[in-house]
Amino acid sequence: MSESKPSTAQQLKNKASRLLIKLLMVGCLFLIIVVVSFAAGFLVYKYYFEKEPATVTNDDSSCSYGGVEYSDGARFDADDGCNSCTCENGTVACTEIACISPTPTTTSTMNPDNYYEKSEFPQVYYEREGLIDNAVKNQFKNKLIDPMTDYYKDGTEGHLIAIVIEVPENVGEEYIISNYFLEGYHGGFLHSLRGDAIDWWVPTCMDECPFSDEFEDKYPEIVDLSNGSF
Repeated sequence: MSESKPSTAQQLKNKASRLLIKLLMVGCLFLIIVVVSFAAGFLVYKYYFEKEPATVTNDDSSCSYGGVEYSDGARFDADDGCNSCTCENGTVACTEIACISPTPTTTSTMNPDNYYEKSEFPQVYYEREGLIDNAVKNQFKNKLIDPMTDYYKDGTEGHLIAIVIEVPENVGEEYIISNYFLEGYHGGFLHSLRGDAIDWWVPTCMDECPFSDEFEDKYPEIVDLSNGSF
């Protein structure tokens, strides 16, 4: 019995099926190529254009001054002994206050007993003076400069020759007070907040301060504070 040939319509249908399968295979291949290309492009973009900067192991923001390494933000004394420096992003920035330390000649010829009669000391210096007005300066004069001058006037605890008031750059930060003495030493302390009323200066001797009768009459607030009355 002879095998019957498919009809023309069936043949066309078979050809169309095979063609459709080929087209689907080509389409899938094309889609795979597109996806792979997109993924490769994305990875290249991430690597070259969004690459995280390498972590720096050495601290470039540190400073070297006088053979000593300081971290960023550190404060330290300048070589001249009367200015202070700060490490700021790898750069050393120092104040430029004139040094008031007396020369050996001045020290040897000046009699401390009549020191204030022979000089115009103590001198007062402001750093960033333009950040405060005269009202604040008057508070400093009445509550810190004058009482400090009178307290050290008899020379019992040193002969004060200069007071340096460093005004902070920002409101709410503390003033830095430095005091310099004829004997060659100096000290410093934080005092009041910029923007607030200036506090009374109180010597560190506290309840054993050698106040004179004149000082007690002139500055009862300081005497009370040193005795813990406030």
